[in-house]
Parts: sequence; structure tokens; C-alpha cells
Amino acid sequence: MSAIGTWVAMTNDILVDGDNILSFIAGETIYAGQVVGFAATGADHTVVVMDQTALEHAVGVALYNATVGQYLAVASLGCICNIANGSDSLTIDAGDWVQQSAATAKGMVDVFTARDALSATTIDVSNDTTIDGSAYLVGLALDDITASSNGRVLIMPYLLLYSDHAVVT
Repeated sequence: MSAIGTWVAMTNDILVDGDNILSFIAGETIYAGQVVGFAATGADHTVVVMDQTALEHAVGVALYNATVGQYLAVASLGCICNIANGSDSLTIDAGDWVQQSAATAKGMVDVFTARDALSATTIDVSNDTTIDGSAYLVGLALDDITASSNGRVLIMPYLLLYSDHAVVT
């Protein structure tokens, strides 16, 4: 998968449905349509643009542009928003869970695939609850979202810890 390197302004409506709109302070320059959330070091009521930085987790999608210190409306849990696919080569299928993107251009989503980390996992034979990985989910794709495009996502921010191992004795 290749990642998008530059944020492109959205030309369609960002908020498609829902009314769970929250107010936050912009911790950096944020553009309408970007996935936003709390930084790893978190500041009170302040959001930044999301990528796959460890311990950063999404709360929703910015509804308009904001610069540092400005208040910002964020569509959150239960809203349906148009969000950009962070890949320039892969399609996100309707029904796929999406996570914060690894794209250079922050604020997008990638399809979530739990099995990516399994090949590198070392199983501790004294522990049957080894966690293979984690992801900060943004929500559920409602449309097929083609590469370098955007589509509707039901916003459901969630930390997912996953393991795919049987009990080891």
C-alpha cells in the first residue's frame, strides 16, 4: 500500500447524518474533514490531527478549518461523515472497520486488518493472554471508498486490543 502524502481539501459535505457535535480546542492547524483526537501527551479539551502515533486516539471528524487555539466543531460517536482513504492504491470495502491512517497526510483512514502483526508475535508460553496488537478504530465504512477518494464512515471511536492465539501450555 502506498500512502497519500498531501492533504486535499474535501469538496463534498463532511457531515452526512447525526447530531453528536462536540466542541474542542485545536492544538494545531486542522482542516475540515480530517480525523481528530487526543495527542499522546493530551492537553485539556484539545485535539490534533490523527495518524498512527502511539497512544493517540480519535474522537471524531473536524467540521471546519481551525488554527491553534481556536474552538472547533467535531462530529463524534454515531455521526456519519465523509472521510478520506489514506491509501493511493487500496479500496476500503463497505463494512470494513477503519483505523487512523499511516499516510503522511494526517487525518485520513486505512482499512483495519488485525492479522498484520501476527507474524512478528512471540508467544510467552506462561501466558495465554498475549496481546498481538492494538488499533484505534475510527469507525465502520458504509461505502466502498476507492483509493485516493473519500466515502461515508459511521463514527465509532474505539481502542481495540486483539489476540489470535490459543491457550499455550
